[in-house]
This record gives sequence, structure tokens and C-alpha cells, in this order.
Amino acid sequence: MIDLDDLKAEWVKRDMALAAAIQNNGNLLHSIQLERQLDKFRRANAWRNVGFVVRITISIGFLALFGVFMGRNFGAWRFFIPAALLHLWTIIDMVVAIREHLALRAIDLGGPPAEVQKCLAKLRLQRARSMKWRLLTGQILWWIPFAIVLFKGLLGVDLYTASPFMSIFMAINVMAGLVLIPLVLFVGHLIGPKLAGSSFSRMVIDAITGHDLAAARATAQRIEDFIKPVTDIR
Repeated sequence: MIDLDDLKAEWVKRDMALAAAIQNNGNLLHSIQLERQLDKFRRANAWRNVGFVVRITISIGFLALFGVFMGRNFGAWRFFIPAALLHLWTIIDMVVAIREHLALRAIDLGGPPAEVQKCLAKLRLQRARSMKWRLLTGQILWWIPFAIVLFKGLLGVDLYTASPFMSIFMAINVMAGLVLIPLVLFVGHLIGPKLAGSSFSRMVIDAITGHDLAAARATAQRIEDFIKPVTDIR
């Protein structure tokens, strides 16, 4: 005759064994899925690293050219100062780009999903802010000052005296660029919160903060979506 208590104990034992097997299978599936996603990200990121190296190489090239130009025009401040501003802007842009690149590489996408998403969101915000200031300052320096340096360096043309209207034209453009900075910041402060949650806004932010960061966020989201069912089983 089967004892009821022994039967219950056997059921409990089998339930525990089944739960352990499900958990082990879930952990195995999670590990496989995690490695697959990370492997895909690593392969795609290898090409993005090439793009990053090209970008840094171009920046170094500009730094060298601006440095040579400043050396040849030292004392001619109307040419030296625009080149020096472009030189400084390029250095800051390159340093920021390297820091952002290293910050993304330092994030372990296989870590706790909540922590990974927090780090990616923080980096996304930092990149958006740095890109905003790149655009606002770049639209000043990479128009008139760059034209002054370019024409003087390549053609030996002094844009300041190229025509009576040229100096006025350059002054108007520089002033308009300076006025645009606080105007854009003010408009962004007014409408930014309203647009922040829209799909178009998220698409634009992903575009300006870089494909590598967008890919990392997508990979982290896929991993998190896979982990949730495994966690629920446990």
C-alpha cells in the first residue's frame, strides 16, 4: 500500500527536479542567445571601429594643416585667429569623440539589463548634448573662418579685401551664427519636452548620436526581452 506522505514527498522531489531542469535549460538558452547577440554586435562594431579610425585620422590631418597654416601666418592675426579657433575646435571634437567611443566599449552588454540600459541612456544623452554643441559652434567656425583659411592657404586670396562687400558679408554671417546659438537653445527649451517622447524625435536622436550607440541599444533590448521570459519561469 502506497503511503500518501511518501507520494507527496515524491511529487515535491520531482517538482524540484523539474524546476531545476527548466532553470538550467533557461540559463543555457540565455547564454546561447546572449553570445549570439554579442557576436553579431562585435562583428558589426568592427566595421564601425574602422569608421571611427578614419574619422580620427581625418581630424589629425586637419590639425596638421591648421598647424602649418598658423605657423606660416603667425603675426597676421586676421588669418591666424580663425585657424587657431578651427584647430582648437578640432582638438575638442576629437577628444570628445574618443571619450564617447571608449565609454561605449566599456559597457558590458552582457551585464544586468537594467544597469546596461541605464549606462546606454546616459551615454545617449551625453552624445546628444555634445552633438548639439558641435552643430551650434561648427556652423560658425566651419563657414566663414574656414573659408578665410581655405582661400588664403590654397589660393593665397585674402577674403577680407577680395571685394568691398566681402568683409560686410562675412561679418553679417558670423553675427547671424552667434545669434543663432541662443535662439536655438531657447526654442529647444520650449518645444524639446513636447517632442522628446515622439518616435520621430527618437529617430533623430538615434541618427545624430551614432549608429554604434543605436546598435548597442537594440542589442541590449533584444537581450533584455529574451531574459524576461527566463526570469518569469524561475
